This record gives sequence, structure tokens and C-alpha cells, in this order.
Amino acid sequence: MRQSRPLNGRGAPLSRHAGGGLHTAPSRGPVPLRVAMPMGSGGGGDFTGGVKEALRRVGADLRSAFNTVVLDLPPTHLPEQQSTDPQQQQQQQQRQQQQDVNQAVANTALAAAAAAAVEVATAAGATGAALAFKEQDDEASVVEALKPFSRVRSVPLAGGQLDIIKWRGDRMLRVWTPHGYTRADAAREAFPVIYLNDGQNLFDDKLTLSGHAWHAAEAAAGLIYHGQLPPFVIVGIDHSGPTRSYDYLPCPPGTAGGYRADAEKWPGGGVDAYLQEVLGEVLPFAEKEYGVSKEPSLRSFGGSSFGGICALCAALRHPGVFGSFLVESPSLWFGDERMLREELPGFQGPWPARVFLAMGTKEYSGIRKTTEPEFDAKLVELTHELAEVLEGRGGLTKGTRLKVVIDEGATHTESAWAARLPRALRFLGLHWWRPVLAARADRLYFTFPRRLQAGQSGVLFFNQARSLALAGKPRDHMKMAFGFNVEWSVGAGRVNMTPAAGLAALRQELQQGQPKQPKQLPQQAAQKQPAPVHAPAQEAAEAAQAQHTEKQQKQQPQVSVATELEALVSEVREVAAAAAAEHAAPAGVAAATAAALAANAVIVHHHQQEPAAAAAPPPPSPPPQPATPATPAAAANIVGDSPVHFDVHGSGSWLQASFMVPPEAYEMHMAFSDGGDGGQGVWDNNDGLNFYARVRMPMTAAQRSHTVDQALAEGPAWGNVQDIAHKRGGSPFFTTPEVLVAGEPAVLYVNRRRLGQGLSDDPNLKVHFGFNSWAVGGQEQCLKPTSLWRGHDIDWWSVPFMVPREAADMSFVLTNGAGTWDNNHGCNYVCTVKAARNATVAPAMPRGVENVESMPHGAGMLHIVTFTKREGAETARRANKWTEEKRMRVWTPPGYDPANPPPGGYPVLYMQDGQNMFEDWLAHQGVSWRVGYTASDLISNGELPPFVVVAVDSAGAMRSLNYLPYPPGTGAGGFRGDAERWPGGGLEGYMTRIVEEIMPLVQQRFHTSSDPAKVAFGGGSFAGVAALYAAMHYPHVFGVVLAESPSLWIAEGRFLQDMRAHRGMLPERLFLGCGTKEYSATRDHVRDDVDGLLLHYCCEAASILQSQGLRGDRLRFLVEEGAGHHELAWQWRLTGAMRFLFNSWWTE
Repeated sequence: MRQSRPLNGRGAPLSRHAGGGLHTAPSRGPVPLRVAMPMGSGGGGDFTGGVKEALRRVGADLRSAFNTVVLDLPPTHLPEQQSTDPQQQQQQQQRQQQQDVNQAVANTALAAAAAAAVEVATAAGATGAALAFKEQDDEASVVEALKPFSRVRSVPLAGGQLDIIKWRGDRMLRVWTPHGYTRADAAREAFPVIYLNDGQNLFDDKLTLSGHAWHAAEAAAGLIYHGQLPPFVIVGIDHSGPTRSYDYLPCPPGTAGGYRADAEKWPGGGVDAYLQEVLGEVLPFAEKEYGVSKEPSLRSFGGSSFGGICALCAALRHPGVFGSFLVESPSLWFGDERMLREELPGFQGPWPARVFLAMGTKEYSGIRKTTEPEFDAKLVELTHELAEVLEGRGGLTKGTRLKVVIDEGATHTESAWAARLPRALRFLGLHWWRPVLAARADRLYFTFPRRLQAGQSGVLFFNQARSLALAGKPRDHMKMAFGFNVEWSVGAGRVNMTPAAGLAALRQELQQGQPKQPKQLPQQAAQKQPAPVHAPAQEAAEAAQAQHTEKQQKQQPQVSVATELEALVSEVREVAAAAAAEHAAPAGVAAATAAALAANAVIVHHHQQEPAAAAAPPPPSPPPQPATPATPAAAANIVGDSPVHFDVHGSGSWLQASFMVPPEAYEMHMAFSDGGDGGQGVWDNNDGLNFYARVRMPMTAAQRSHTVDQALAEGPAWGNVQDIAHKRGGSPFFTTPEVLVAGEPAVLYVNRRRLGQGLSDDPNLKVHFGFNSWAVGGQEQCLKPTSLWRGHDIDWWSVPFMVPREAADMSFVLTNGAGTWDNNHGCNYVCTVKAARNATVAPAMPRGVENVESMPHGAGMLHIVTFTKREGAETARRANKWTEEKRMRVWTPPGYDPANPPPGGYPVLYMQDGQNMFEDWLAHQGVSWRVGYTASDLISNGELPPFVVVAVDSAGAMRSLNYLPYPPGTGAGGFRGDAERWPGGGLEGYMTRIVEEIMPLVQQRFHTSSDPAKVAFGGGSFAGVAALYAAMHYPHVFGVVLAESPSLWIAEGRFLQDMRAHRGMLPERLFLGCGTKEYSATRDHVRDDVDGLLLHYCCEAASILQSQGLRGDRLRFLVEEGAGHHELAWQWRLTGAMRFLFNSWWTE
């Protein structure tokens, strides 16, 4: 059921494109902060000031609740090769001198911010967020005992996660996955991957000999955040220490004519064996465990120094395995230049599709006390010689397939390779966008990560051409309005959308003209090659350009900024800590934000390649000198190109926006506009429904395995009372701690606006409570108003109390002391009390399995699981006999394999009234839902992925007690007089048993998922009410809900009041079904008035759900003409309900 309606003032405005006026939403929250970092003509001084100012502005950003911040740094240019003209060499050296200072300042700022982040996170107790994770001595014995490919540990890094995996001996694989990565996402769409040698040097400064790592995770995270690259995985492969040269070289290195006498006795010759180990062990492991791609175009390999030679050997010895290579500072001098003199001349191809080749001009002398400029020049010469071979014989055209960087002043160190890494990754992974865009070409928008994560950054890509309202509008001022949670109540704001950076770069490369491909597109074949330029004209143009540049740039003194950076480190540390305290956010989040912003500055600095705008217009640029054209044979002898077509024209309509997701967010709402004057303009807000994206609130492994009993053993967790109040806005009360513990203090909060009997406005409010069915600790106390947020239906009052040690439950009623009572319609309000346990005593399992009977059912298997009786006192066991669950029926799908479940576990549907689910002979009206048969058909036909059904038997005569939040009563006008004495009020206890006892048992035995997006809850009639209750109170557990013919007549429509008062999270999808003869179809008399009333109740419920954000594709409301209140009607609608609810499980 969809309705287009204006929003209530907190969302984006409703679009009116056909003549009417345009209404805009009120601006909520601070606007995104944009920090410009200008560089004057002199460069150095202004740049240093820009870095300092940016880091200071980080503080302002953190204090404004982590807004979106965009740091704009001036562009830079790194020459690709040295000029042979002495005058030009001197000019380049002067220009590059200051750029080296700029680079050092930026890199140092990044390291300083990262170090500050570590210190803040560590001081706050976030020990797992430390960036330094050098192997500890006390861990060595544990690592030695582990089997190969066992996980040693995992640490958060750059918003993602770094897994340390034992490989061979003390060598490790270091696998970094970006934030938002899940194994299920990888199974759905394989991640691009880059394998890098010298894994110890990639992530942690303390593991390197130089004290400076590549900071590969930070570089990758920045590229992903800015839309330069799609999410990808990094696999670092540790070197072997003293025998490193043996693994990476095809022969001993030699001495390079005496320049490298230190390497005279170093071993070599083991590169073939090492590469076989990489291809035979590392690649299969990464592909199986992390879901990285097997496609050569999405697989890269690289290294530096000897590791760069190893990468070249992989290209020559195993062509077609990797599509691209990173070759940093290759030691081409090894073995009397064997690579250039013997290996390459005899290689016939095929050649890799892309190579990034880089060398510094101070590779030798920059790390030694004695200067040997002739050997520095020799290394650069060898690099140019390698580039000529790759271009001439291999057909790798410079700029598109081959990127050559000669880095002026750079040395043979990790810091130099770290500085070039973002640029290298951006070049090598540019074509990773091809399959990404092809799979999403028909979408209006998508996000990275696919499922946004609370407390993490995200980037949204918007296809303007797919918007009915905004297609064809100027793209210069496009904006995205966004907010999180119900009514955009958290983190609302607006952000400018810019052209998608990675797609624009790929489009520009293809438009400039790719070399001929094996499968060439007609429009590419028709592109014209640039006309050759004569040498004299070229030289004249270069001279004019150099003269103009010299006038525009003035040399600035190189000043030390170490002292200033120390002050910046301290300031960043203080800013992050203060922001964390002010916003009640984890210190690690604040620190990581500070580090990420500094990293952002470095990445933007190293990626911008266009020259900065000058005050005076520059002279005309010389026409590009065409590269030596590759022969047709060479062009056809390239392997590793992406086979996926890239829509050059369509890619131009994609825009992007980066943002931070608040830690408390569980869903994101957004709308898009053309940014009209004064905030007025054309909006695309999904016809008034807004666009929606679910936010994942991930738990750590410790949290997932942390049982309620363990939490109780550690004492009550009070948590943030305002957060609890917001979550429980639809409830009449809550307690802190949320689970009462015997012998511990607690506070009861009562929502006065939810009280009946005229108490909602009575200031003299008292609570009368007792424990163990009023047998212990009875007393009466006055409630007092609180400072919690108040609303139209919310007014929290509270009273503190002590829970007796012997308490097992708490009952309470409310009164004004003058004879007016609210006792929950005679049922009292009841809270469960958990007994405190000694942390050293292992808690007993609350329920066990007595026996399991299995049989074929449909195309799967049906398992009848009987629970053991609950332990406890005799009176408790007798009470439980009539109220608690005795049996569940678990249906497993065709092809079910408990030894090899899908990533994250099988999706699962929890149904109530288990007796009525599978077989007609067992159902109480002789007709069942036929859940197993319906699921079998849908799975066998390929319409739905395999999933498990868990049907929990009802408690028979006490069914209403477990499925209703209060006694049903007789309905409006007394049309259900038969239900007058039926019990109710036990629904919360039933839900607690489902979540805390039955779900863990099912997950353990049947390997089902715990991801809310893959866990569904359903039922009909009274169980339909329970399903709606689960939708309001347990959406963090059940992300999909099926509610058939809910008995909303209970308590004269009181449940609808509960739904209206709800102000919290809702599930991702909900199916609500009912018939037009819900009363008359099952009785011997017709009551059109009652049928109309019951239909009205369901329509009202659907309207409430829509008003609270369950709109568009998230809600399906189906009214079936003539259908009644019975299993046959629910059976008829089940196929459509499953298709709607579970189709998303394909993408989960």
C-alpha cells in the first residue's frame, strides 16, 4: 500500500514538478564543512600553512558531530622522466625541491594524525584499534602451534579490518578488508584484490626496518571514501627475512659493478618456487576465505625493490594470472641487468594489461652517506629502458596501459613507496569500475559499502539520468539531503554532489583513445590518432611552457616544520578526545575521523594531476607527443583486460557524495535536488516517500557470543538512558538496567502519556510494586518527572528501587492514591528478574533437546525437535507446563548442507503456531499453511535462495497468553464474547524465550544466520499481533516480518494506540495481509459491520507503518476480496508474501 504524501517537516520536501509551487525542507544540522587549502605561486609556505589550517579545522568538524568534510589541496605534478636539457633539469629541480617539502609535510601530517588517533583510542580503552601490532614474545609459542592458514588475530585498521593469518613458519598473510566488507557481499560480487610482497612493510611502522610502512590500508580507504576506486582487498605476503632475495630473484643479485658490494653473497634463484607457492596456496586461500576475484582484470600483483623484480617475473612466467602489476623501484641492476638483457628479450607474451612503474632519482645516494649520482642516474636509465620495452614490444601505451613515474628526489625507502601508493592504486584499479557500473547501470543510486555501517563513512553514487525529476538538469549544484532514523532525527544535513571521480577518470581515459583491443568497440575504432608533432615545434613549445612556469613560481626557503607538527599532533589528540567526550561517541571513532581527514589531505594532494589555475593565463600547451604506436600483433598480445563493456556516455550522469554515518544510526533517508536558488528547486524524493538505505549496526565477535547470563554476571549495564527511552518510546515503561538483576539497584521509567483511567495528566502519580507475585518486597513510592525528551505522546517519570536478592519477577500497578488505578487491564505490569550469578560459575543451559525426529517433506526435510523440560522448582515446572514451548518444527531446504552453509548462515523464517504450518492433518481446522511445500516450490524454481523455516508450536489453551501483550477482551461492541476470559500479557516473555533460548539453539544446530536482514518472523491472528510487536520491539533481531490477519480488535483497539506511539526502528520489509470477510467467513452468521471494522483496523495499521517510515518497497499491504480468517487464506497469500519478503535474500 503506497501513498504519496508531504513529509512532516523533518524529511525532504515533496516534489511538485507539474506546475505547482516547490516546497523545501527546513535545514537540519550544520552544513558540510569544506576546507580549501590554497597554494600560492611560491608553494611551500602556503602549503604548510594549509596543512596546519586543515588539521585545525578538523577540530571544528569533530566538535560539530563529525560532519562531512572535504579537504581541497592544491594539485601537484610528478614528472614522468627527466629532461636531457641542463637548463630544464635545473628548473625542474627547483620546482620539485619545494614539492618534496610539501610531500614530506603531508606525509608527516598523516603520520602525526594517525599516531594521535592511536594514542586517543588506546587511552579510551580501544586497545584493538591500535595501528601497531608487532608480534609479542608471549604470542610466539601460540603462533608456532597453529596450523597453516589459521587466523592469529584481527585488528581494526583505517575503518576496515586487518587479519593476520599464519602461512609458513613465522611468515604471515596480512589481509586487509575495507569497512563494510562481509563474506556474504563477497560471495554475491567478488572483490578486486591486489597481492603485495613484503607484507611486513605494508601496514605497521614497527614491523619495518626503516620505521615507516606503506600505510596501504589508509591509502586504500581514502581512495574508496573519495569514490576514486570501488572497495577492494589487499593481501600482503610476508617476506622470509634473511632469504628474501632468494624468493624474489631468479638468480643471485651480484654487486652491480661494485656499487652493491653488500649484496655479493645474497642468495637468489628461488622466485619460481615462491611464485608457485603464491599461485598454489595464497590465491586459492584468499579466493575461498575472502571471496576475492579470480578474474585477471580484477587481480593485481606488486612489490618494491627485489619485490618489484618478483612482480615482473610473475608477469613473464605466469602471463594472464594477474591483469596489472605494481613495480616500485625495481632492482634492475641484479644479475648484471639480467631482466633487461635476457628475460625480456626472449619473452613473446602475452603482456599484462596495465603496469605502474616508478623510480626515484635518489634511490642509491639518498640512503647512503656517500653520494654516487652516476648510479642514481643509471637506475633511472634502466627504468626508462624497461618502459621502452613494455611500450614498444608489449604494446603498453604510456598514460593508459603504462604509467611511468620518475620521482624527483625520492629514495629507495618505504616512505617514498607509501607516497606514490595512492596514485599507483588509482591507476591500476581504474578498470575495476567496469563490472561495478555494469551491474548497477539501471539503478538510481547505490552506496559503498553496500550496507552502510553505523559509525563509519559511506559514499553514495547517484545516477541523475535515471531520475524522472532531475534528468537533464544542470549538474553543477546537485545536492543530497539526508538524515538518519525516524523522521530524520539524527545527523540530518545536506551535501553537494560531484561527478563520480573514478568513473570520470575512466571515461576520460577511454575518450582519449585506448590502444586497439582484441574486441574493439566501433566508436573506439573510429577515434582518430593525434597527428605527429615535429621535434622543433615540440622543443619550442616546451621552452615557452618552461619560461612561463618559471615566472609563475618563485623559490621559497625550505623551513623545518617538525616543531609545528608536534603542536599539531597534540592539538589533533585534544580535539579528538574532546569531541568523543562531548558527543558521547567512542574515542576511537573521533580519533579515526581525525586520522582519516589527515589521510584525505595526503591522498587528494597526490592524486590531483591538473595544474593549478594561475592568475595569468598560461601559454598554449604543446600538443601531446604520440607514443610509439604498438604493432597490431603486440596490441593483440595483451591479457588481463576487463571483458565488461563500459558505457562511456552513460557514466557521465553519475554523481557522488561522501558522508559519515552516526554511531546511533539504523537507517538512512535521503532525497536529491538541483540546489535551486535560496534552497528552492526541483526535488526527487521518491514521490514523497524519500529514498531509504538500511544501516548495519555491527557487533564484535565478543558481543555476538556474549550471552545474557554473561552480561548479568558482569553487573547491570545501565547504558544511555536517553537512547533506551528513544528506543522504547512506544512502550508504557522501561527499566535500567533493561534486564533487572536480583540484589541490584534499578530505576523504573513510566510514560505517563500511555496510562489509562485518567492518570495521564495526574501529577500525583504513585507506583505500587512487589516481587515474586507480590509475595516479597511490596511497597509504594511516588514517581517524579525526569529530564528525558518529551513529546506529544511521551512524558517519562521515574522512581529508583532495589531488587531483592530472592526476586524472580516484579509486578507493579499505578495509582494516584485516590482510588484510581491502572493495573494493565487486570494483568498488572510484569518485569522479569534475572538471578545474579558468579562469573566463575558456568551458567546451565536453560533449554535442551530431548530428541529429534526427521522425515522428508516437500523437496526438503522436516525435523521435529522436542525440548527438554526446564529445570527449577516444582511449582515453576507445573506453571511452565501450560505456558512454555515444548516443540519446534524445523524445515531444511533442498540442497541443505550443514557442513557448507552460505556465508553468514542460511536465511531463516521463524513462524508461530507450528502445529498449523506443515501438514493438514495436524492443523486445528484441518488445513495448514503448507509452508514447506510453498518454500520447496519457490526454491526449486530458483525464485528464492535456500532458507530454513522454524515453526514453534503454540502452548494450546494458553496460546493467547504468549502471543498477546494484554488480554484480548471482547472487542468493540462485544462481538468476541468468547474471548472474554482468555489470558494475555505474556508476549514479552515469549519473545525473550525465542530470542535468548530458541534462536541460539537453532543457529548452533542448523547453521542459520543471525543477521537481521536474513531473519524473518511471522504469524497469523494472535500470532500476527506478535509479529507486529516484533516489528516494533525487535527489529534489531528480525529484519523481515510477515503479519497475516492480525487480531487488532484486542483490548478495543489498544494495540493500534501502541503502534501510533512507537518512535523507533522498524524492520526492512513487512508484509501485512487480511481479507474482507475476516469475521463472517468462519461463522454461521454474517456481520458486515464487524468485517468492515476488522478491515479498517488493518488499513489503519498499514497507514501508521507508512507514516513511521515503512514506505515504498518496504511495505506490502494486501487485501483479499472475500477471504476469511483461516489457514487456507493465509496459505493462498503465502507465495506472494514470500516472494516479496525474501527476494532481498538473494542480495544478502
